[in-house]
Amino acid sequence: MAIIGLLPILAIIPGALLILPQVIGIQFYELVIPILALWVPLFVIITAAVWLLLVVGCVRLVAGMITPGYFPQNGPVGWATCSRRP
Repeated sequence: MAIIGLLPILAIIPGALLILPQVIGIQFYELVIPILALWVPLFVIITAAVWLLLVVGCVRLVAGMITPGYFPQNGPVGWATCSRRP
């Protein structure tokens, strides 16, 4: 279940690896901010796409565990369906 919480952090990594080399050697904020402003749209698109692929991959991974019927919420099938009861 903790892996689901890490998906947004994992999704940021490819975008950060793309942008970090552009600004790693610059020491003044005045020079870094315009460069980052140009890269933000691409960073957002890459992060969203990677997050989507990670979610799809996790769903495909646990889809085989889901079978018809009633199961405890804390069991593997309950985790696979991500069901939470208040």
